[in-house]
Amino acid sequence: MRIDTDHMEYFLAVVHHGTISKAAQALHVAQPAVSRKIKSLETMLGVALLERQPRFVTVTTAGQAYAQVFEQYLQAMAQLQGQYGRFKKETIRYGMFLGGNWPEPLKAYIVNFQKEHPHIQLIGTSEDVKGLREGLLSQRLDCIVALQEMLPNTNNLRQVPIAQVHRAVVYSKGNSLASRSKVTLADFKEQPCYMFRDEVTDSAKDMVAALFASYGLPAPIIRVVNNLDSVVMAFEQGDGFALLDTYQRIIHNSQFSYFELPETKIMYLAYTTEGRENPLLVQFIDGIKNALHV
Repeated sequence: MRIDTDHMEYFLAVVHHGTISKAAQALHVAQPAVSRKIKSLETMLGVALLERQPRFVTVTTAGQAYAQVFEQYLQAMAQLQGQYGRFKKETIRYGMFLGGNWPEPLKAYIVNFQKEHPHIQLIGTSEDVKGLREGLLSQRLDCIVALQEMLPNTNNLRQVPIAQVHRAVVYSKGNSLASRSKVTLADFKEQPCYMFRDEVTDSAKDMVAALFASYGLPAPIIRVVNNLDSVVMAFEQGDGFALLDTYQRIIHNSQFSYFELPETKIMYLAYTTEGRENPLLVQFIDGIKNALHV
């Protein structure tokens, strides 16, 4: 493991904003992602950069020194990038939905691509839906791995199908149905369906309604939650379920049960037409098209 610019940027965001939660909002990523980055940075440096309090953080003396160095480094790199236009072209940044497992074919391709192109730095990050959309549109991310409903609505979006995933009905082991040896979607027709706030669109609701209709069932009641943590908290209150995808790690939580549905969805590698101006990204994406096209 090595220190990259994400480590520096995440740490500096906390220094500037005073809390990890505010830094996460500014970066458009989930709070745990910032915490993990900074903890990883502290481990590599072998020193505490922050003193963590319940509602705020204090930068240590060592943290202040490193913050100054990181600021100087990033400013210098930005100047060089503006002068020579090389830094950004040598880096490909890609993102995936927070809490998901990278598809195995994609992981294998990335490993091989990195071996064949050691001069290219590949930086992967996990973010919530809002962060993925913002990152792609602002070109903070060169490409993202996501399902159709997670992608931003823009005319210059390009998509490469890379994997098929199954839907899963996920529910708490404290659910009133958990004691049954076998359950089906029909058993949940009276229970609420939890959906993430940034995924609740008319098209997403229509997809849920269409899924239930295909089994001859009425559309479920939709309850909106902020994130995966909110789903966990909601499940702890009793009944309810979520329609998630089998690539999401939450379905393997020991507190939950789940069963797969036969329906599949396509996972895409998405990028904008502006990305076609980066020859390294073109090479990366074209390789995925050839190796993983489904």
